[in-house]
Amino acid sequence: MNSNLIYRILNKINHILTNFHIYKYLLIPRVQINKIFIDYKIRVQAIELRSLTNRYRMYQPIPFPEFSDIKESRNRGCASRWRVIKKCMDSDLNGLKIIDLGSAEGYFSFQLIKEGADVVAIEYDKRKINLMKLIKLRYNLQNMKILNGDLSKFSLLSLGKFDYCIYLNIHQHIYKRDVVSAVRILKELGQICKKGIFFETRPVRFHSYVEAMNPENPQPFIKIDQMLDVVKNGTGLLYSKELFYMEYNKEPMHTQSIPENTENIYRLFYLSRNEII
Repeated sequence: MNSNLIYRILNKINHILTNFHIYKYLLIPRVQINKIFIDYKIRVQAIELRSLTNRYRMYQPIPFPEFSDIKESRNRGCASRWRVIKKCMDSDLNGLKIIDLGSAEGYFSFQLIKEGADVVAIEYDKRKINLMKLIKLRYNLQNMKILNGDLSKFSLLSLGKFDYCIYLNIHQHIYKRDVVSAVRILKELGQICKKGIFFETRPVRFHSYVEAMNPENPQPFIKIDQMLDVVKNGTGLLYSKELFYMEYNKEPMHTQSIPENTENIYRLFYLSRNEII
């Protein structure tokens, strides 16, 4: 059954219970009934994302105890990555502004919000946007702003300044479609990010049509160290530290094209304006 149809049915039932004050006879507070319906909607959306077979399938868990039973479709070591990322941030995140580019289901955004940060999450897929909005509503997360759109068409400068940026496994996808936008995004990140950027990518060999878009650097993702230099120079954040997490050696699934004689692994880095010890 289509998730939109299920939402309409749930909304209709909730409307009937509310308008006719039936909730009074159920001996359940009205606010609790609303939470029950939101919980069902979250689960329905998660089921739809888990059922996908493409790269939009669910790969981040929902970091709240009420939904700990919902498992992601593929394990990308989110909890391990979060631990190493958090160690590089300020010990007190309360009030800090952080932007999460390509936030997916919002795992890192929600973890940051629980630590007191103000977060802007940008995601392309509308199903994942819907899931994040439901979770935001469920927990009344006032310090979260959710934006739906293509990063290659976003002006990051219009969003203001941020203390940190989360930019995980997104840049190579933007580069593949639009080299100019990929370069612009790096420049704008350098302008809006005050402290550091968490950047993740993996080795990729692009098709010939991508090479033609940038003949000066046709295959920048074959050697990740070379890509890292491009990102550092593009953002102006010249100091970097590689972060190792539990699933560091886990190979990506459904890869586009892995270069020969290259480790097929994701690599995570922290880029900073100041020298990292």
